[in-house]
Amino acid sequence: MNVKILAILLVIILAIVAVGIRPSQNTTNEPIRIGALLILSGEGSSWGTAERNGIDMAVDKINSDGGINGRPIKIVYQDDRGDPTTAVSAFRNLVDEQGINIIIGTTWSRTGLAVAPLANSSRVVMVSPSLGVAQFNEQSPYLFNVWPHDYLLSEQLAEAVFERNYRNVAVIGAQEVTRQLRLIDVSLVSAET
Repeated sequence: MNVKILAILLVIILAIVAVGIRPSQNTTNEPIRIGALLILSGEGSSWGTAERNGIDMAVDKINSDGGINGRPIKIVYQDDRGDPTTAVSAFRNLVDEQGINIIIGTTWSRTGLAVAPLANSSRVVMVSPSLGVAQFNEQSPYLFNVWPHDYLLSEQLAEAVFERNYRNVAVIGAQEVTRQLRLIDVSLVSAET
């Protein structure tokens, strides 16, 4: 996971948090609690671990510089294991049980799409560092992607392949991405004939 992307992600979240926190309201040094719903075990855990490491680095830097308006940031991590049912339970834990209303995550589309309606109805701000489907962030004003939509990357790849005169291409990837590439492959075949 690119550290620059994670830094951008944290800046967005901190801007959202800072707007709601006025210096005159800060009578304590109580931490600003932000949830993180990531794949931290099982398939895809390397993505979630990289995201966690980037978040921790950014939070350490911000906290060492005095936090936000004198308040440190505390990240509350939940492992969704890349499973939609687990993601919903982890989301409910962060929001309903811990009172968190800003969440970094999720890592993958299948978990993000499972919690997106909950985030929207609960008015919980979610910023995903790696989720690439447009259906996540385009269904709510509370949901944001840092990663470009998969179809945009797929179109750019198809154009680059076509410009190099390749006409037979094999694609290995996630089911969500593969469906989008099939649509692009059809357009490449049409352009060829």
